[in-house]
Amino acid sequence: MESHELKKLRSEARSLSPRVFVGKEGVSESVIAETIKHLDKAPLIKIRFSGHKDQKRELADQLAQNTKSLLVQMIGNNAVLYKLR
Repeated sequence: MESHELKKLRSEARSLSPRVFVGKEGVSESVIAETIKHLDKAPLIKIRFSGHKDQKRELADQLAQNTKSLLVQMIGNNAVLYKLR
């Protein structure tokens, strides 16, 4: 994906509220299923990490890989995923 496309996605993500919350269980099957469900409804979603904050980047990468999506951005405890076509 080109840089101008990523910039547009990051801009769109500003107004989003987190739809998926990753807690102390980490990236479980239920979190993956919930993320897929939300990605099917909207191609761009925000995820909040409330547990495992020291591993949030690795967990976000793992979640993106398991849901066949692209990790667009990490800001603080939030990640933005975009569903790949």
